[in-house]
Amino acid sequence: MLVSIAENTTLIAAFGSPAMVYSQEFDTGQNNFAGLTVVVDQFLNMMAGAGSFDVIVQGSNDGRNWIDIPGFSVTAIGTGVSADSDSVPYAQVRLKYMLTVAGGAGAWSAVTFDAKLNLQQK
Repeated sequence: MLVSIAENTTLIAAFGSPAMVYSQEFDTGQNNFAGLTVVVDQFLNMMAGAGSFDVIVQGSNDGRNWIDIPGFSVTAIGTGVSADSDSVPYAQVRLKYMLTVAGGAGAWSAVTFDAKLNLQQK
């Protein structure tokens, strides 16, 4: 089951104030494996900033307590496609998006991206 989680979504962050946003959650049903694809369309760094964009897959069995699935994430520092896949032994999954900025006062970054999760049985 291919789920388009984010389409043409933009995050903006400043030095010292990272942006962190969560997607809606999705039931995994009988699926126990997922493939994550993130396409970064635009990545803008200003004022000598250097941004890092992380997309982390989280799992939950009760919809309230979420944990990062170890090793199931992608990191982007520029435009392009990033992908990862792993087992998902949880009833629900969601994505955590984090944009951080290095560089110093006045630096900021912006990222525009799409994210898809392909849930399947293995």
